[in-house]
Amino acid sequence: MNVNSDLKSDKESLSSKSFQELHSLEVVHAELHHRLLELTEKAKSKKDDASFTALNQLSHELRLRILEVKAKVESMESDIRTPGSDEYKRRKMMTGDTERKNAELSREHEILYDFFMQAPGLFCVLKGPDFVFELVNPYYKHIIGDRPLKGKSIREALPELKGQGVFELLDKVYKRQRAFTGREIAIYFDKGKGIPEKSYVNFIYKPIIDRNNKTTGILIFGYDVSEQVYSRKRSEENETRLKIAMDASEMGSFEWNMNTREFIYSDRLARIFGQPRKHNMTHKYFVDSIHREDQHLRIHAIEEAMRTGNLFYEARIIRPDKQIRWVKFNGKIVFDRKRNPHKMYGTVLDITDHKTLEDTLERKVKERTIALEAQNELLVKQKELSESVINSSADNIAVFDTQLRYIILNENALLSYKEKAENLIGKQIHKVYPETIKTGMYRDLKRALKGEEVRVFNYRSASLKGFFEISYIPLRDSDNKVYGVLMIAHDNTSIVEASERLISANKKLEDKNAVLERNNKELEAFRYIANHDLQEPLRKIQMFSGLIKKNIPNDSKANDYLKGVANAARSMSDLVAAVLSYSRLSKNDEKTSKVDLNAVLEKVKEELKPFIEEKKGKINSEELLTIKAKPGQIHQLFYCLINNGLKFCDKKPLITISSKNISTDKSHANSRAEKYIELVFKDNGIGFDPKYSEQVFRMFKRLQTSQLYPGAGIGLAMVRKIVENHRGHVFVKSEVSKGTIFYIYLPVQ
Repeated sequence: MNVNSDLKSDKESLSSKSFQELHSLEVVHAELHHRLLELTEKAKSKKDDASFTALNQLSHELRLRILEVKAKVESMESDIRTPGSDEYKRRKMMTGDTERKNAELSREHEILYDFFMQAPGLFCVLKGPDFVFELVNPYYKHIIGDRPLKGKSIREALPELKGQGVFELLDKVYKRQRAFTGREIAIYFDKGKGIPEKSYVNFIYKPIIDRNNKTTGILIFGYDVSEQVYSRKRSEENETRLKIAMDASEMGSFEWNMNTREFIYSDRLARIFGQPRKHNMTHKYFVDSIHREDQHLRIHAIEEAMRTGNLFYEARIIRPDKQIRWVKFNGKIVFDRKRNPHKMYGTVLDITDHKTLEDTLERKVKERTIALEAQNELLVKQKELSESVINSSADNIAVFDTQLRYIILNENALLSYKEKAENLIGKQIHKVYPETIKTGMYRDLKRALKGEEVRVFNYRSASLKGFFEISYIPLRDSDNKVYGVLMIAHDNTSIVEASERLISANKKLEDKNAVLERNNKELEAFRYIANHDLQEPLRKIQMFSGLIKKNIPNDSKANDYLKGVANAARSMSDLVAAVLSYSRLSKNDEKTSKVDLNAVLEKVKEELKPFIEEKKGKINSEELLTIKAKPGQIHQLFYCLINNGLKFCDKKPLITISSKNISTDKSHANSRAEKYIELVFKDNGIGFDPKYSEQVFRMFKRLQTSQLYPGAGIGLAMVRKIVENHRGHVFVKSEVSKGTIFYIYLPVQ
């Protein structure tokens, strides 16, 4: 049966239908609209079973009602055609109303037709036993693709349905006149890609039966439920995977109705809390099991969940056997329309082992971090030290990789090249300085890359205009593979030039040495003469003066002369002895040894005892040090300074002597020694003007007359010579009438 043509023919035949019958048909149409709308909504909410049942009933009811109306209308049309009949007259009177009703009914049918064509489900009519498409709504193409159907049999239009049982099912419905309802039937359609695609369809095959109870076609109505099926399958798969994952992860789950307080939980959750499944674990028990010290974590997490809907926290629980376990809670709160909490769903996972491992790892990480920080700090210091050492080096230092690219250049090298680091680092030497390719430097770098350590003396650099001593050292990794070259270039230009000057000066030095050797021989002869030839006459003058004085009685004037001769001879003898002593210091050939300064002081005091008693002097000292020095010279130094303090004093002399170890910066000496010994000699003598503090150490320099303070004027010169022989330093502080202090600094050997 062609529904569209039937509706049109019905519309034409209704011109003579009674008002009551028209009203009845309108009621059916209204009911049809109402139920189809319900069906559409139910289909959208996936309540397909009830929808198809209702559709089946509606279709049957509609068909019966239309047949009934058609029969009555045909009877009425017969009466209307008979002139003079009451019906003819009555219809004549009602022609205006009928035409109006007819127009309304026609519009209603058009709406019904449009509804089927716009229905969100597939709708079609198959005519005859060959199932020719008579009516097809656009939704049908949503399933089968865009291809022509109307006027074609289903076997011709949809050949891919062969073998899927569709044709056989249509034959049964057609022959048996019984509807068939299919739910989530999998059917493969070719949607124009050449490959059958699987779709899931809910449908009704309804036989169309005429008044003679003969099947004229099949009405098909259905929905594509592929998305719902796939969604449900995915949901089922996700649930399965979730269950497997939860079982594998030993995760427990729970559901808490926050209104009824009903608490539903899994077996795994009960085991996590140390209870068998049969134990009635209420929500209160669940909460009370949380460690008292961690209850605040739960409260804070619940407050946050009330705001966000998501629950998360970790806490300790106490099992019935008093065992403490760490668990992690994850959950979600479901709210009603008024934003009131309704249910909470969640999972619980025992993370005790994880926490233990985490604590262990955290402790190890902290320990390792501390160790790494210390190591890193050491490496940083080493790096800084290395950079400082490299940059403080007076040599040019550079590191090259295997491609002879500059990797490192110290500051001195950059100064020599007169370049910035960014202009050289990362660039090959022969690219920056092409002239090096033809030099020995480039060949030596290549040799070093092959593992050979190369050293070149007095290499003449064309670019730096000088002479260098260069070392090329291969840099190797842990596998002994060369990964670079260290080049150290020491500037020998000044040495080479000095060497040339030295060769020139050596000749002059040889000449001077010859002169010096002659002078030394003459000096040695002078010392011999002074010690023998000069001393002998002086001794005889003194001897004969003494004999004359002894043999010439009571001649006072002669005695005075003789006394003057004796004093002059004695002064000259002292002067000669002093000069000889000073000349011996110039040789400085005495060997060093350990010297106890206390013993030296006692020996000098013994030698000067008559002079000390004569002057009524006093010598104080602390416990003095033992040093490594030239014993004879140290003895002479003590003698000179103590004798000087006794002689140049116009009252009872008081001399104080001390010693101590000091550092270089306090020594007032220009030396590389790290430690010094400080000797201090302090007296209360006549002193002198500080402006003469340097002159007092010169030979024969006297600040006082020889009549008042006799002497050769060479003692302090000897003191300086002794200190210089020990690579030390001496200086003096003095004021007139306030005494003198001598500071002596000798390097520790």
